[in-house]
Amino acid sequence: WKHVGRRRAPIACQLRQALRDVTALAVAIVVLYVVVLPDTLPGAALAPPAPAHRPEAPPQSKTSTTSQASATVVASKRRTKVDEASLDFFASCIGGLEVVLESELRDLGVKRVRRISRGVFFSGSARSGCRALIALRTATSVDEILGVIERPLADRDDMVSFVQRVRPWDRTISNSETLLVECKGSPNHLPAGLRQTQLTAMSTQKAITDVCLEKTGARPNIELQEPDWMLRMVFHRDGAQLSRRWTGRQGGHRRGYREDVVMHKAALRETTAAGVLLLAGLRAGENISFLDPMCGSGTLALEAAMIVANIPPGLLRAALSKSQTQAVPIQWRELLQEELAAARSEVHVPRGLDIRGSDANPSALSLARRCLAAIEGVVPEIRGKVTLEARSAGDATPPSRRTRVRRLICCNPPWGVRLGKGEADPEDEDADSGPPAEESWRELADLLRRHKGEAWVLTPNPDLAKVLPLQQKAVHKVDGGPRDTPSKGAFGLQWIGYGNPTPRGV
Repeated sequence: WKHVGRRRAPIACQLRQALRDVTALAVAIVVLYVVVLPDTLPGAALAPPAPAHRPEAPPQSKTSTTSQASATVVASKRRTKVDEASLDFFASCIGGLEVVLESELRDLGVKRVRRISRGVFFSGSARSGCRALIALRTATSVDEILGVIERPLADRDDMVSFVQRVRPWDRTISNSETLLVECKGSPNHLPAGLRQTQLTAMSTQKAITDVCLEKTGARPNIELQEPDWMLRMVFHRDGAQLSRRWTGRQGGHRRGYREDVVMHKAALRETTAAGVLLLAGLRAGENISFLDPMCGSGTLALEAAMIVANIPPGLLRAALSKSQTQAVPIQWRELLQEELAAARSEVHVPRGLDIRGSDANPSALSLARRCLAAIEGVVPEIRGKVTLEARSAGDATPPSRRTRVRRLICCNPPWGVRLGKGEADPEDEDADSGPPAEESWRELADLLRRHKGEAWVLTPNPDLAKVLPLQQKAVHKVDGGPRDTPSKGAFGLQWIGYGNPTPRGV
């Protein structure tokens, strides 16, 4: 065998050399036909080939011609949707939920994502923007970025020049559409002539409408409530950004189920409730027995039901509020309706879903029931899965111990700030109702002793949580809490997890 191997070695070398020669010859031929011939024979390489003779096709019937035309139209529509241009977006959120918002976007299939403080930049097609508008639970707004200037603006004229260069506004905004501009920025980042944000917003509106007047002879109307074009100018240290707010002036935190309900001054924001529940690990489709023993107006319980049943916030907004579609660009509204129909088909209520909320305050519970009725009107499948009871935390029944069901208690107990003795914070649902804060926490401690499972509590004061009998397993800080602190509510809330999570599949 050694002698055979020695005889084969020269043959392998010869084969490798022959392969190199063939490769070099192929490269030389390509260079000859591509580089040399076009230079020596002008026009020869670019001359179109003579058309091949094709037999004349038989005449088509009118039906076949119509079907081919309709097929061509359908194909062109499909190509248009597939070849949508990439757009730049920014989704904002409260501090502490940036990781959750980024995860939501990646779950939607968005790949170009960049997380910053209190928001996430992402790029994608208009379909990606519509999906984000419908599905994001933690986003307070979804903005399409129209223009960015990466240097500080010198004065008002400089700002006007920047705005007028962003778009050909006369061909962008029609005379039948309405407009509104809002400005935001720290006075430290603005020149003296732009520090009055209301005047700056009016100057931005005038800069846009002046272009329309000059080119078309008419100005778009200004609409203060539900404009077609909700523009937002944001000034920062290194420049400015002009964007179009797809969520409209109302904001993405509104779901629509509070549309016809006069909410309590201290109601928890929907985006905050959804964000902390996602931090607690709630996922769509899981069998869960959930209890909020101090539900107030029911925000945590309702958002938990929407997460587990895969009910997107945009589906409720589209059915219960007009502002959802009002601010979306008119060319994408048909696309938005397609995504809404797709989102409705993906709603699924698990068989073992059990969401319960209870509260000692009957007036707050009445608000929760009205909000639940609004959700059930849009998604009837959720009816019977969410129960709201008038009872204190001490009398509440812990989540049921069923097999293969996750048992979870989440609540937002009183913070100890009372109306009439100080300013109540908009995140404290029980600021002026129910028993004193210390008593409520003692009742919660008694409930958790009977529960002996996983629990999450939202509070601005960790000292109040020391009475709870379970061991802390996680702490997440989010924006909220009393505004009279040095941080003015920045990361003023703590979402504290207790106990051991219920094993999945047990």
